Amino acid sequence: MGTCSSTGERGELKIQTLVKIQSAGRSYLARKKLQRIKQDKLKTIFSVERARTESYMRGDPLRQNLNAKPFILTEEQINLLLNDGTERVYIDLFQDVDAGKKYKGQWSKKNNLRDGLGVQLWPDGSKYEGMWKAGKSCGIGRMTHANGDIYQGEWKDDMANGMGTFIDTNGARYVGQWLNDIQHGNGEESWNNGGTKYEGDFFKGKKNGKGKFTWEDGSFYEGDFVDGQFEGHGKYYFADLDKTYEGEFRMSNMEGRGVETWNDGRRYEGDFKNGKKDGEGTFLWPNGNKYIGSWRNDKQHGIGIYYNVKEGSKKQGEWVNGKRHAWIN
Repeated sequence: MGTCSSTGERGELKIQTLVKIQSAGRSYLARKKLQRIKQDKLKTIFSVERARTESYMRGDPLRQNLNAKPFILTEEQINLLLNDGTERVYIDLFQDVDAGKKYKGQWSKKNNLRDGLGVQLWPDGSKYEGMWKAGKSCGIGRMTHANGDIYQGEWKDDMANGMGTFIDTNGARYVGQWLNDIQHGNGEESWNNGGTKYEGDFFKGKKNGKGKFTWEDGSFYEGDFVDGQFEGHGKYYFADLDKTYEGEFRMSNMEGRGVETWNDGRRYEGDFKNGKKDGEGTFLWPNGNKYIGSWRNDKQHGIGIYYNVKEGSKKQGEWVNGKRHAWIN
């Protein structure tokens, strides 16, 4: 009897434990299902709106920019919103907010402000889709302007802040850092489908600091930038002339001291002005001959010394516009 009673109690405990486990499992699955439903609901905010054109909008800007790709948030980004502790409600219909704008998406229960994921439309056809915080775009989002230009990336206080990508309808693109809606930090700007590009530093919307500018034909400038100009020390390769200049730049011109070299062995070292050899400098030919003297407007001009390697001679003379005028001795 005792043994049977003990066995029965153990069996009952096992059943109770199993019931608790099954109940916990059902609760867990229910929570996961609810989480999945919420995720799917939030994902549809953007996919549905991409397929709709509101009657009050003049057109769908997304169709104008062929360089645009669908805006998709990752599951990880959505989960961060679901688990950030903010109580939100989701409104499936567009609501008037201000100045003709309409918003659809999540709202904060606490302050009744746009918060979470949502889409906002402007009367001119512009559209923002992405994350919101306390009534402002904040987090990851995309702004499609009425003219088709697109910014996608990080936002703060209704402005592009952090890492982001800007693409215009002509294919020009900037990928990099932003501060209050302007390029600021490190980034890459490109045109002509990437054929022409700048990689480097930006400061308050202009190329400032170190960077490299490359053209479609293979020419490039690498060095210092100030307010979008080549300024300071840099290196410029001219693909069409197969020559390289390295030295000082002012207002995007070779200006100051520098060295110019050609692939065939020619070399000039000296002064430059307005992009041309001007001042005092030394020119060396591939055969070893050399000119040391004055230059003006890219030509030998003034007094100089000419060295002839084959003859073993050294002569001083006067040059005018690139031609020897007379030997002095």
